[in-house]
Amino acid sequence: MLENAHVVYWIDSGTLLGVYRARQLIPWDYNADVGIMMAGLNYIRSTDKEILKVPEGYNLKVFNSSLYEPGETSMAVPVKFVDTNFGFYANIYAFEEFEGLFKDDIKPASAPVEEEVVTVGDGVIVEKLMGPAPSEHWHRCSHCLVVGEDEDTDSSKKFDPTVVKHFRIPRDWVFPLRPCKVEMFEVMCPAQMTSYLMYIFGNRFLTPELWE
Repeated sequence: MLENAHVVYWIDSGTLLGVYRARQLIPWDYNADVGIMMAGLNYIRSTDKEILKVPEGYNLKVFNSSLYEPGETSMAVPVKFVDTNFGFYANIYAFEEFEGLFKDDIKPASAPVEEEVVTVGDGVIVEKLMGPAPSEHWHRCSHCLVVGEDEDTDSSKKFDPTVVKHFRIPRDWVFPLRPCKVEMFEVMCPAQMTSYLMYIFGNRFLTPELWE
């Protein structure tokens, strides 16, 4: 649907992890995770489902839209794409762009240094960042900061489903997007998948873990 609507997207979080590990969805994961830009969200909000070509048997739930019911959407997850037959759904996160500080202890040393990037300290740089609205959806993110905190603390490393975190990463971890395979399908993935996944799941992200 997103490709038909020419909305820029990439697979995210647990879905990206499954693709990186085995080019398939994680077997025990009943939902997919997708990222889009704010421009894509605004287009979806204002475009009829016939133009978006929403397939039969699926519902599109959109937050703050006059065309779609909100369902269980929110600022944190503004779009849900729901299979009405089996209950499978995709969480679609909307990413905004901004400039800010990023602690460079995850970024690969081989990453190119652009002229506009200014070093301000040991592992901290000013650069173009992007991320969705802070929420408890990112409570398992290993390196995401808790809202109101400026650096990693004990509370940011705990898996507490009530903790609200920021997911903010360098723009060049995402763009330019790269094609990748999910079983028989080709989808779009972030440019630096390893850094992206390590930031969310930690250094041992290749080790399968069952979450309750």
